[in-house]
Amino acid sequence: MILVPVKDLANAKQRLSPMLPQSARTELAHAMLRDVLEAVAEFSGDEVSLVTSDSFAIELAASQGFGVIRDDSNLSETDAIDVATRVCESRGVESTLVIPADIPLIKASEIAMIYRNAPQMGSVLIPAHDGRGTNAILRRPAALFPLRFGNDS
Repeated sequence: MILVPVKDLANAKQRLSPMLPQSARTELAHAMLRDVLEAVAEFSGDEVSLVTSDSFAIELAASQGFGVIRDDSNLSETDAIDVATRVCESRGVESTLVIPADIPLIKASEIAMIYRNAPQMGSVLIPAHDGRGTNAILRRPAALFPLRFGNDS
């Protein structure tokens, strides 16, 4: 299952607050999420669920035919994926591919490449260009190891 964690988009992109008003940051977060979901929809090789409590994200998921795993606590991306991983395990999901909602340049062909290169058991990690984070993580089985998001993850 492809998991796209989405925090409260009304408060997204706080690091840009010195340069952009809140309304512009929210619009930017909406646009990036739409881009990610467009790539995921074009790939169409696995079930997709957004992990969120954000109303915009829930509506967008419904319009694309994607599932939603509710994250009503909205504590952190790490907690959201922990919740989603437990749901996946309970449903018998064999693998999870986590793609953050703010990777707007991702392409369907890149998602396909992740799956093509994934071992039968193991993981594929796609580091961020600056080496301080991760742009995608595939785990097979779904709970192969716990994930941690944030600075220097």
